[in-house]
Amino acid sequence: MKVIYFYNSNWYGGVNTVLSSLFEYNFFSPELETVFVLCYRGQLSSELEKRGAKVEIVPAPQVGKPWTLLPAWIQLIRILKKHQAEIVVSHEIESHALAWPVLQFLPVKKVLWIHSSGLRLRSGFYKKLRSKMPDFAICGSRHVEEEVKQLWPDMKSDFLYPPYTRSFIERKTVKQEAISFIYVGRMVEYKGLADIIEALGKIRKLPFRFIVVGGSERKTEKKYQEKNRERAQELGIGDKVEFVGYEENVSDYLTSADVFVHPNRLPEPFGLVFIEALLAGTPIVATSIGGAKEILEQQALKMGDLVPPNDVEALAAVLKKHIEDEGYRLELSQNIKEGFVNICDPEKSMKRLATLLKLA
Repeated sequence: MKVIYFYNSNWYGGVNTVLSSLFEYNFFSPELETVFVLCYRGQLSSELEKRGAKVEIVPAPQVGKPWTLLPAWIQLIRILKKHQAEIVVSHEIESHALAWPVLQFLPVKKVLWIHSSGLRLRSGFYKKLRSKMPDFAICGSRHVEEEVKQLWPDMKSDFLYPPYTRSFIERKTVKQEAISFIYVGRMVEYKGLADIIEALGKIRKLPFRFIVVGGSERKTEKKYQEKNRERAQELGIGDKVEFVGYEENVSDYLTSADVFVHPNRLPEPFGLVFIEALLAGTPIVATSIGGAKEILEQQALKMGDLVPPNDVEALAAVLKKHIEDEGYRLELSQNIKEGFVNICDPEKSMKRLATLLKLA
């Protein structure tokens, strides 16, 4: 099967990690001949090309300039014909919407890979999906699939966990006087960073360090990061909180941290970062919605704590427990080491992907 993966965003986030993994583990499904079609040159295109992937670039249309769509469509047609594409997998609705005027007239299977959930599925381009229905939708998790079936019951769909490494990362032995909490993610409100700051402010007299790993790509993200930095100072924990910015290899931070904290206010579609934390042997504190809940509830042993979303008091109580009860924390770490089941096992995910594409 000749497959085109199409993605039109220049954000570097979870979708980019999925695309990189699709190439890295494609040897598990050799029947898939893949080409990556992107709208921007940057970190993702460089990573893929360095690894030997076939990468093609379509000129990115400019917002508010509809005449810039035509060059993108013409180039996309050339690429599809050049590689004799049989299936086009558009990652996210914006990519699908951009490619649709071309795809609807070509003899290719149209697959939409949905990496979103919650309010985003009910807004923007997704509102117009009924008139641009793909032949098949791949949903990034079970709970995303449930939402999709509620919104578009006639659309063929199934869930697929993205392929991700099966190897545990060796933990670092770091002697430290205070427990270290870590957050890894973008500086956006729904991921709950502000709730962590508020919760830590309530237990500020206890010994802890809080490491914030994540970059700010947009003005709103930079503003949100600065707002949290200022709030930490107001709560008297500024000296305990460190913003380290974007880091390409977050495993170094995860393996030296005691607890990974990520209390989403809205459901995370999946969240590979939770898998990264568990592979680093780091217990999780998250909210009982979305990807974190789905990942933790599929484990036979307890590997973290789930609290209600938007509940700072409950979050503070759990963080306090981790500080005061080292035995409990170490038990969770041991449970991860002994019983973690990687639902993103690359071989299983890639073979399932090949099966889904055949069914599309």
